[in-house]
Amino acid sequence: MAQDTQRFADRRAAGRALGARLASLSLEAPIVYALPRGGVPV
Repeated sequence: MAQDTQRFADRRAAGRALGARLASLSLEAPIVYALPRGGVPV
């Protein structure tokens, strides 16, 4: 299964890209869920 992935220099660059993408969608009240580095126990 091929996936289109994008790599970022660091977490800050990824956050900026996410912010720009959300701003371009003009959503009224976007909600962003985040996982801590290393994930979460299941």
